[in-house]
Amino acid sequence: PPYMHAGQFSSLDEVVAHYAKAAPSVEGVSEVHPLELSDRERAALVAFLKTLSE
Repeated sequence: PPYMHAGQFSSLDEVVAHYAKAAPSVEGVSEVHPLELSDRERAALVAFLKTLSE
């Protein structure tokens, strides 16, 4: 299924990658900070997220 409010991502991997590169807001301050995850941690997070929709 598509993910995010506009359906711009087709996989949870893409969503996690998006948040790994979180850009600052227009004002230069953002509540969302980049996820600093290793490849292993990222894979574990995606695997966990997939269990929530089963």
